[in-house]
Amino acid sequence: MDSYTGDKAENQRRTLCAGGSLSTVEGSAVENNKTAPDPTSLLWDVNALAENTGIPLRTARSIIAQRRVPVVKVGRLARVRPADVFAYLDANTIPAAR
Repeated sequence: MDSYTGDKAENQRRTLCAGGSLSTVEGSAVENNKTAPDPTSLLWDVNALAENTGIPLRTARSIIAQRRVPVVKVGRLARVRPADVFAYLDANTIPAAR
């Protein structure tokens, strides 16, 4: 018989911890401080820019070097916000003729 059946089933919830172990949390609301960050809020490096937009790495480096998108400097590293990249792509999109 499953240990999570019966009267306690209503008050217990199984959650997967960050380390991959299974834990039981009392109550109906589970608060997890180690939630995965929203991918759109992360900063991209040149490789992520090329990979996520499907452009060549050389073009991604050119976009960053020429400051066509706002660049966030983290020490000596250059990072870009995905929202800024998508705004740049939208601004440089040519609409279809028909």
